[in-house]
Amino acid sequence: MCATHRSTVWKSAPFTIGCRTLVAIAALTLAPTCLTRANDPTPAQRLGELHTQFTETLDREVLTAHAAAAAKLRASYITALEQALAASTKAANLGDSLALRDEIKRINADPAAKPASTEPPPPTLAQLREKYEGALARLESDKDKKSQPYYAMYATVLSNYLKDLTKKGDLDGASSVQERLKEVAQKQPADAPKPAESRQAKVEIENVQMAPFRKGEPIHGDTDKFTWEDVPERFAGYQFSRDKTRYVGVLRFKVTSDGTVYLGCSDRWGGGGNDGPWKNEVITQSKMKSDGWKSVKAQQPGAMAETMDGSSSPGNARRANPLPSARKST
Repeated sequence: MCATHRSTVWKSAPFTIGCRTLVAIAALTLAPTCLTRANDPTPAQRLGELHTQFTETLDREVLTAHAAAAAKLRASYITALEQALAASTKAANLGDSLALRDEIKRINADPAAKPASTEPPPPTLAQLREKYEGALARLESDKDKKSQPYYAMYATVLSNYLKDLTKKGDLDGASSVQERLKEVAQKQPADAPKPAESRQAKVEIENVQMAPFRKGEPIHGDTDKFTWEDVPERFAGYQFSRDKTRYVGVLRFKVTSDGTVYLGCSDRWGGGGNDGPWKNEVITQSKMKSDGWKSVKAQQPGAMAETMDGSSSPGNARRANPLPSARKST
């Protein structure tokens, strides 16, 4: 009498994502073979085989290419930093030179490490870092997108194996497979969440006129670079300020209706840090874009005429004093 054993073969099959055809995942072929029961692998052995097949396939189809792309991006970033360092040292700019040198050391030592300084970086470094981190985030997102089907297939195979063991009465073996399924679920990249719907928020800013700001509208401010602040309800009425040596004013606000509130300002003012209400509250422009914000053709001032009190004078949509530019969103 023969006992059947299912052997799993991971095969590549073409599938299309967007406009690109990838040679990647897809099908598991379950080929029954006739073996003696003595040669049947134990659940531990079978789990090892499946894990090896999964990791080899994922490395071949996704991770190797991702690692190469990340290394190329990192090399380009270091080259740009070195060029900026050479220019700043030639200009006798000690502050910029030290910051750029430290960044080169950080990236060479551990690209995943956070910058040691909590102070806002000089503009040259800030611009280079933003471009690098934005490109790196896109690479990571692409890797997760391409990895997700492999994890899903791996989980399907494990689920089928768990059912087979349970039907055979091997409850201990089935339990071990269940634990592996939990591990896979924890590591499996999540599908990209859709931007959440939110309501219009009304915010009052002391000495600053604000215009409505919704997804899809252009971002206005003192510079092309911004740091964004997600203002929780618990900060309503809190006064945000920076040291006077930074040549910035004080911004006071309060939330007057429900909704999500964003304040946009120049990087110099909104550089964040680990102190006070700024801790863990600053998100980058690239993160905003990944959440659904898009740059569009700039509108004329009259198109953004509605102010906080509901008036419609185009002039009221402009800043009343040299405070950071502020906008609200839904």
